[in-house]
Amino acid sequence: TRRASRQLVNHGHVLVDGKKVDIPSFQVKPGQVIEIRERAKNLSVINEALEAATATVDFVEVNKDAKKGTYVRYPERKELFTAQEINELLVVEFYNR
Repeated sequence: TRRASRQLVNHGHVLVDGKKVDIPSFQVKPGQVIEIRERAKNLSVINEALEAATATVDFVEVNKDAKKGTYVRYPERKELFTAQEINELLVVEFYNR
């Protein structure tokens, strides 16, 4: 879940380009490598999530064995709307207040 992912980042289990990241809102740029720290690779919550994941998005390359992924490119607008139920008009309405 997103909540569990944020907690893993907060606890320092995630590396971006080999450097520890503990801010869940950290902005990743295309080409950067996101991986799980060596000491956290055996956490059951991470292994269960990787086993349960059947599909990935096209803008991220995933290596489940190494517990590593590369953010390849920015997602296209149509990719965001098919991956999740996003009502774009509600977002615009919210920020127009």
